[in-house]
Amino acid sequence: MSWKKRSTLPPFILLLACPLLFASSTTDLTLHDTARARDIPLKIYYPNDISHAYPLIIFSHGFGGTGEGYRYLGEGWADAGYIVVLPTHHGSDRDALRIERMSGAKEIGKAFAAQQQRTADVGFIISSLQDIERQVPELRDKIDGLRIALGGHSMGAGTALLVAGATAAPPNGTMQGFLNERVKAVLAMSPQGVGEEGFENPSWDHIEIPVMTMSGTQDGGVNGEPPSWRLQPYEHMHPGNKYQVTVNGAGHLSFAVGFRFHRCILRETTAFWDTYLKGDSEAKRHIRSFDACDVDSK
Repeated sequence: MSWKKRSTLPPFILLLACPLLFASSTTDLTLHDTARARDIPLKIYYPNDISHAYPLIIFSHGFGGTGEGYRYLGEGWADAGYIVVLPTHHGSDRDALRIERMSGAKEIGKAFAAQQQRTADVGFIISSLQDIERQVPELRDKIDGLRIALGGHSMGAGTALLVAGATAAPPNGTMQGFLNERVKAVLAMSPQGVGEEGFENPSWDHIEIPVMTMSGTQDGGVNGEPPSWRLQPYEHMHPGNKYQVTVNGAGHLSFAVGFRFHRCILRETTAFWDTYLKGDSEAKRHIRSFDACDVDSK
């Protein structure tokens, strides 16, 4: 396990494109899972003036993406008082696109296998919190292991929902669950609907914890599905602390690189985390339509 720390002040050109100024710190760390003979690179964001135990958000990015694409989330949530961990799963990097093209996301068998590994990565990270604290002095005794959330975009959204209690099946196989009871709330940006990664109509019927799903009005699926397809997880979940945020004008990559949507995305997600991780009852009233983000709840 190794780590290095650097400042996360955005370069000047990024400020011109997206005038959100953050003052968080970040550490690069690699965990080694001996049982699976697997290294898991992590990028960890945390408040500069870290002084007590903070809730933890793990965020899984999509197939072929990079952690840098979601930097605004790591910095924004850290500034709001969270420790944020972005793991690089196998297939969630540029090499995946170069080697597999989009077959790793389109083919159910490959995508389901990727989700098995991703959910195992999440479980390993949660079980390794003390190791992370030992390796990063600033984080020693600063991760609140009782307040853990998981977010994700695209394939990472599927990972988050599986950990929350969703089920999926490999081709010609039976439905399987990947629930991790230590996760208290999840955020799923651009989630998959029926027919991808092994998700079926009953997949989301047994999710009980608070969930926020997000998608854009121009956010179609990789197999040509319309943007409404991404609403299926929310539509199937039973009522009770469930939210759908529809971002008007946003496409699939807007949640990573669509600078003009970042303010409303950060506002909605931070209010959600504050409500269900910090227990801030006042924050719940801020989970409402704002700017390009329209909010539905049940």
